[in-house]
Amino acid sequence: RDTTIVDFVADMRVPTPTAAANIIVDRFNSLRNRVENYSKDMIIYMDKVFFKRSQRFDILSLKLDKNSPGARIGMVKDFLLFCQNSMISVLNYKIKDFDSALDYFNSYIKNNGPLQKLNQFKSRIELIEHKIKDRMFNREKTLLDYISNVEFMLKSLDPTNLLKKGYCIVKKGDKIVSDVGDVALEDILEIKVKNGYIKSSVVAKKILEE
Repeated sequence: RDTTIVDFVADMRVPTPTAAANIIVDRFNSLRNRVENYSKDMIIYMDKVFFKRSQRFDILSLKLDKNSPGARIGMVKDFLLFCQNSMISVLNYKIKDFDSALDYFNSYIKNNGPLQKLNQFKSRIELIEHKIKDRMFNREKTLLDYISNVEFMLKSLDPTNLLKKGYCIVKKGDKIVSDVGDVALEDILEIKVKNGYIKSSVVAKKILEE
């Protein structure tokens, strides 16, 4: 059998068109498996990131200062927004990688294989992208619902709201009085109510028996 010049300059020589088709299909299957593995790794990565962010949020919610719930809630909301933007950036980056891989496979299959395989592969990529977006939306909604519940609970414990119900805060200087032993006779106390302060002097004190 004579050897043509094309055989010498080709990247790979095969004896028949069938053998060439087998090589193309094997490479396509290998690339498809790689993309599927990338998609699985991406989903696992997103789950881990959301779990870590949720843990971080729980820790921050436990450290909220009960005397200034509004400021702390604002900090948590800003942090949650930062996490959300970070997750969206990561997702867009991953989707861009998938788009680049899809363009490469599109070019490769267009020159070396049937168009039907490309359409099937593109549908699978779109399905993966849709699932990732749905999962991210559900996680974000869950976190927002949780922060709303925490905000409601902290507002209900706000000392200002307690003062409106008839309670008061007693101070001796800069220290809050929480025990009879914290004051002595003739001490000047400052009593905070919902609409102002009252100055009073201790004329007597009594310890309740438990």
